[in-house]
Formats: sequence, C-alpha cells, structure tokens
Amino acid sequence: MALTDKLTAIGNAIRAKTGGTDLIPLADMPAAIESIPSGGGTSPASTLTITGAGDESYCYIQIGDTKYYSAQIIENIPSGTLIYCDPRSSKGMGAVSVNETIVANGIEASIYYYCIAKDTTIDLHLSGKANSINITC
Repeated sequence: MALTDKLTAIGNAIRAKTGGTDLIPLADMPAAIESIPSGGGTSPASTLTITGAGDESYCYIQIGDTKYYSAQIIENIPSGTLIYCDPRSSKGMGAVSVNETIVANGIEASIYYYCIAKDTTIDLHLSGKANSINITC
C-alpha cells in the first residue's frame, strides 16, 4: 500500500468518526484526531442479565474482582468493559459462545475474555455437568 493510500485511509477513518466530508491536510490530521471524543466513561452503559446456574469454582464470569455465577441483573456496566468467562472443568470441556457462535472450546475456553457490547449474548457451557450460564447485554 502506497503512502498516499495510507493517508487516505487515515483521512477516511477521521471523517467516519467526525461526520466530516472535506479533505484533511496532513498538517491538520493530529488536531482532527484529538477532536474525536473518546472513552473516558462516556460509553453507554449496558445491563447484563445472567440466567442459568453456574458455580463459583468452575462456571462463572468475572468483572473486576467480582464473580457472577447465578441468575441476576447487573446494571450500569460501561460498554467496552472486559469480562472474564470461565467455563472450565477438570477435563477442559467448557465452551463459550457469543451470539450463538462458539468462540472458545475445550482448554482455550477456560481463559476467555470478552469486551461487553450492546445486543450481545454470551453462553458458558460445561460438558457433562448441569452448569451453564447465559449473559445478555
């Protein structure tokens, strides 16, 4: 990719965030990027709804230092918050699904992180056990 193509891509990304349509001179790009609002707690909050029955030791999600493994509603979780999903068992036969697509299975499922987004469903399942939880954002 040529340098001009890279600069055009940067300009397009800036315009996509700002809603602008004008060409942006290279010298103005740093200021344009700095003017784009960012994180800082302004992300819309999500409500997580947890259903099912997990277990504190082997089928839970964790946000910060708190584990969640039973049916409950958690409010005001900022979109973009990182959650740790842990559907492990002694045989490593857990699975994590996001919007009905398996994203981690077996041993890899025991260490899975997901960034909270609106309109997302996360399922944690354990093979051979009755434990599973479902998280809806």
